[in-house]
Amino acid sequence: MSSGFPDEREKQLEMNGKHVHKQKQAKKVMRQKTETMFKQGDNDRIPFMNQYGIVHKPTNERGDVEVLIKGEKVVINHKRLSLYIKAEDLYPDDYDMDIIFESKENRKIRKEMAKRHIEGNVIDRQES
Repeated sequence: MSSGFPDEREKQLEMNGKHVHKQKQAKKVMRQKTETMFKQGDNDRIPFMNQYGIVHKPTNERGDVEVLIKGEKVVINHKRLSLYIKAEDLYPDDYDMDIIFESKENRKIRKEMAKRHIEGNVIDRQES
């Protein structure tokens, strides 16, 4: 009787090991999906708000995405978004995304500063 117990225990440990391995693989695949799911410039639908927005910052390690909705930056979990139009389909390859995300004044100052130094010019970048 005691000889059957270690075999069952070894079987159980082996099965548990396989199950844990599958869970780790599933988490890894899910992490890879969320990293590549939303990219800057993608047009997304936000069903619970019944609105559309543009991705400002891609998915982070927690699965949150910063979306620009009507000029306001909002952080939303990737599970609450659905991709509407990819950035590759929306904009040409050499498109400057600053046109969407930065103010006209900041872009103008940056252009002037690229040409020459102007005393007192400062680019105010609002990080949220």
